[in-house]
Amino acid sequence: MRKVDKTVKARGKHMLIVEDTESIALLLSACFTEDGFSVKISSTLKEATRFYRASLSSNSPFDVLLVDNCLPDGSGIAFLRKIDTLGNSPVKIMLSADGSEKTKIEALSAGADQFLEKPVNTLDLRNTVAMHLNHRSITNLKTDTPYEREKTKLLKNYLLYLQNLAEKLHNPMTYEELKCHLHQLKGSAALYDLFDLSSAAGKLSRNLQKSGSKLTSRIRQNLITSISSQLKMLTEKAQ
Repeated sequence: MRKVDKTVKARGKHMLIVEDTESIALLLSACFTEDGFSVKISSTLKEATRFYRASLSSNSPFDVLLVDNCLPDGSGIAFLRKIDTLGNSPVKIMLSADGSEKTKIEALSAGADQFLEKPVNTLDLRNTVAMHLNHRSITNLKTDTPYEREKTKLLKNYLLYLQNLAEKLHNPMTYEELKCHLHQLKGSAALYDLFDLSSAAGKLSRNLQKSGSKLTSRIRQNLITSISSQLKMLTEKAQ
């Protein structure tokens, strides 16, 4: 079994998570709070920039940034370029459902220390953060809160999100709306160990990209089936 690299002292360290999918942001927050980080969450670039500026004028600048690329008011890559001009030098990790070489190169060129394609395994992400902090000579990771207990609580809310999403998918939606739901589901489902659903969302996302808007109705139906199947499996498992 892989273990988290416990050679990083995270107590007293500050992390900013820039992620508009609440289910992903909350689980990552619980994960890194357990590792001793003080975590702040932002769902937009405007808010993230405000948080970042405020941190620079305080005694607690961010040590680590986890940044999603696809955000409601712009790209995470643009955010990385912007903060590079503001000062401080936190560890910057870009998370994106778009794993193309072009996006990866753009992210690294914008200042990302690491580019990770969603879905991301939380253990791998924690080790990645630990590795980069190690390179900055910080030692001895500490654990403060019960992550697994918090994850179980968040999973209940996530299942409600899946139920609501399945209902929403019965109504027509644009190509961009469906694409956004698929990208979010691909990343978030894996964090909650729903790997079959994450894989299905990834496959449907690729099919949507190939077909354009022609097959949105069929892809919506397939996604409803995948979500319903996952929820049924979880219900049977809980009985």
